[in-house]
Amino acid sequence: MAQTIERLERIRAAMREPFAAAGVKMVEATYDGSGDSGAVEEITFYAEYDPEKIERGCGDVDLGKPLDPAEINPKVKIAGDVFSGPRIYNPDEGRMIDATAAAEGLAYVALETRYAGWENDGGAHGVVRWFVDSNKIRVEHNWRIEATEYDEAEI
Repeated sequence: MAQTIERLERIRAAMREPFAAAGVKMVEATYDGSGDSGAVEEITFYAEYDPEKIERGCGDVDLGKPLDPAEINPKVKIAGDVFSGPRIYNPDEGRMIDATAAAEGLAYVALETRYAGWENDGGAHGVVRWFVDSNKIRVEHNWRIEATEYDEAEI
């Protein structure tokens, strides 16, 4: 786990300045997984956000002003070798990747850090939010629990 935390810190350090310079205040990544596979499904970049709505866990509400990825991707280039590792984006040494690929990689590493196995069996779903200014990550995680209930009767 210590290696994963170190990797997460290295990734955040490489991403913070380019994302801030591009005007990104928050990155949101939704994820879903089960049956031994899972994926980060959607990445949203925010120029502004309402921390009170996030803190109250308002779910699918308007959190702030989203940015168009087509405008952000050309502005943000991260050295791809920062992301080398299992189960995440693994580009060629030194290759530059865009904001969407970087945000996806960050989400996968954040999930591995705290919720390893999120994609297995019944799986899990949720949201990873990276607050660029404070450099904090918040994960709203939901495990899917499979349960059995035994019953026996003689009729």
